[in-house]
Amino acid sequence: MSVVRRVGDVVEQGTSLFCAGKLCAGELCAGKHYSQCFKLTILSNELWQSDKKSPSNLRTYQERGVKGRNSMRVLWFILLLTSSYSSALAQADLADIRELGRLEGHTDGVYGVAFSPDGRALASGSWDYSIILWDVASGSERARLEGHTSGVYGVAFSPDGATLASGSDDESVILWDVASGSERARLEGHTDSVYSVAFSPDGATLASGSDDNSIILWDVASGSERARLEGHDNGVFGVAFSPDGRALASGSDDESVILWDVASGSERVRLEGHAWVVYSVAFSPDGRALASGSGDDSIILWDVASGSERFRLKGHTDWVRSVAFSPDGATLASGSDDSIILWDVASGSEQARLEGHTSPWVNSVAFSPDGRALASGSGDGTVRTYAIPDN
Repeated sequence: MSVVRRVGDVVEQGTSLFCAGKLCAGELCAGKHYSQCFKLTILSNELWQSDKKSPSNLRTYQERGVKGRNSMRVLWFILLLTSSYSSALAQADLADIRELGRLEGHTDGVYGVAFSPDGRALASGSWDYSIILWDVASGSERARLEGHTSGVYGVAFSPDGATLASGSDDESVILWDVASGSERARLEGHTDSVYSVAFSPDGATLASGSDDNSIILWDVASGSERARLEGHDNGVFGVAFSPDGRALASGSDDESVILWDVASGSERVRLEGHAWVVYSVAFSPDGRALASGSGDDSIILWDVASGSERFRLKGHTDWVRSVAFSPDGATLASGSDDSIILWDVASGSEQARLEGHTSPWVNSVAFSPDGRALASGSGDGTVRTYAIPDN
């Protein structure tokens, strides 16, 4: 159920948006599947639980016309109805999610997966030192990229799809020409394993996070180092650019997330809340939220503007190694133990759980650009793809 942030917001009739743009500034919210019109002022359970003891808030409710026991009963009925509807829908979605394919070709664990911008190719990086480019439609191997001398942790496509970046335990980053499968450039500057790589939205800059505690910003055209970001006290496991390219998020073994100003290379804010390693970070498509997955078995959804914690998502029983938002921002996928959980971003509730990998760890998850497919890479050496139904 969507979180209502202001008393008096009303569900509007004849729209597929639960909040009709009032709560999310015109962005599609995760409650878009609610098509009923209650024509009533509604409160989320979270808001009601936090505010129900406040006399000032009670007066506000009364001023809005929410008066007496009958009104309260109506409110609780709505909450129960929408919660039940959400649960039923999640179960229906779970039944509709199906495995599209099981891609087998690696001889060791898969640590990174990424879709190409057009959704036709899928890259997977493995501890067998190789990267495989898969044809999504057929599930066949297009090309095998070999050049690293140790395991491959992270892979990322450039926004134009022409280049693939890979980070490795051999301390290097390789830029590959996707069309030919050849090595374009080898970027050397880190002094320990490179765990993650991410392109800026304009494709001009590549960020790499390393166990040497640093992040390097590379000029993609020249292969030269633009800046080195230092602030973490331990290895950097995850990096992600904001959608506007102005900020970079990094997750570290020091249990923190840092938001960096890309232009100046300075630290904007440090987000602390996890109790162990932060393995993965991801911005929502609108840039307003940041997800972080940790070795403390939890995911935190952060408000980027304030740096405050929105939700703490708990459901996994082991380290959360990867997080990824759906393109519409409504769903968050997380990989851990041997399962993937799909979360409703607005409410923080679990929508579906996908199980099938035989390894203790799902190391990487990624949505296709159209949001209709999800890929996962696991320590069992396989890549699995799933069809995600439209809400």
